[in-house]
Amino acid sequence: MLSETPSITVMEVTAIGVSRLLGRAAGIGDPLFRSSLVVSLSCSLIAAYPVNVALIVSV
Repeated sequence: MLSETPSITVMEVTAIGVSRLLGRAAGIGDPLFRSSLVVSLSCSLIAAYPVNVALIVSV
């Protein structure tokens, strides 16, 4: 559980930050809301990948 914390933190901070930046005040039915989710989750995957690699290498 403790070993997942850095990866989850990086992923969540990135996803929430990008989603808030791109989505702004978009409603749930707005296409901007859906597209900002896709972009934010893609960015969080890219940001968390090096953290996961570092966690695997350090074991």
